[in-house]
This record gives sequence, structure tokens and C-alpha cells, in this order.
Amino acid sequence: MSPLNKTLFILDLSSGPTGLLAQPSVEIEFMPRTPNQMSAFYEARGFQPAMVELLSKQCFITIRIHNTGRQTIWLELDNWRFSTNCKPLERFHRNHWKPIWADMEIPRGAAVCFSLDTVTGKTRLSAG
Repeated sequence: MSPLNKTLFILDLSSGPTGLLAQPSVEIEFMPRTPNQMSAFYEARGFQPAMVELLSKQCFITIRIHNTGRQTIWLELDNWRFSTNCKPLERFHRNHWKPIWADMEIPRGAAVCFSLDTVTGKTRLSAG
């Protein structure tokens, strides 16, 4: 089956801290994170101040997806598009950060959170 190439929904997160989209077979919740939340998260994991400062300038959104239907759905983040004021935002893959962290000599233990906090590519979401 070929991928569906159309906009499924547009959600404006500027009016509040969370947005919930509920359809008959899926629930998707978007929770933007503040720079202070993300700075605290990465600082607590051993990131140096320069690394925390760089990350505090990025946009982080926690997304919860619940497949409430009976069929498997596929999450293809490579096809997701984000924008602000009708202008596209670039979504950085975790591989974007690897050479930056290497140059900044990130502690190995701190780098683990970048391997766990990002879903990439195509992911299967089973029913229920």
C-alpha cells in the first residue's frame, strides 16, 4: 500500500499548552515543552551549559499517540511537516546532533537520552 500524502490535520498550539486530536481510530496529543523544561531535563542528565543553551533554543514537542482502532496504523515521521506563521520549520533528526555533541565532547552517559527520546522513520502502532 502506498503512503498517504495529504494533510491529515492542522493543529494550532499557540492558544494553549496542549492540543488533542481525537478521531474514531486514533488519539494524538501534542504537548509543547518550554525552554526551561528542556534545559532542566538535559542539565539533570549531565549536559554542559553550552549544550543546554543550544538545546534551549530548539522547539520540543512531546507527542502521545493512542491507536484506538482495530487496525494497525503506521507513523511516518519523515512525512510530518511543522510550520509557524505559515513558514516551514526544519525538523532535526537525532543524527543532526551526533557530530555537534562529538565536537562538544558530550559525556557518553548524557548522549543516551538522545537515543531514547526520538522516534524516527516508520513506526508500527498496533491496535488497542
